Amino acid sequence: MVDLGVERIIGVEKNNNKIAVEIKSFTSDSTIHAYYEALGQYIFYSDLLDFKESNRKLYLAIPEDAYKRLQKNDLIKLSLD
Repeated sequence: MVDLGVERIIGVEKNNNKIAVEIKSFTSDSTIHAYYEALGQYIFYSDLLDFKESNRKLYLAIPEDAYKRLQKNDLIKLSLD
């Protein structure tokens, strides 16, 4: 696996389904800023995976408390869904 400089990325394969999970810790003082940064990295890594492993789907994992805070913002909630 190529190290993409993320906090942690996990690759899993089961029954020909391949996924990668990027895990973000959201340690920044600003949840919104951390989300924008994570989203930008997610898009970049997704493009890289499309090039390197087009059959692997990328997911972004964030802490539950950060997710709940982000759900309070209607515009961000749309992008989370």
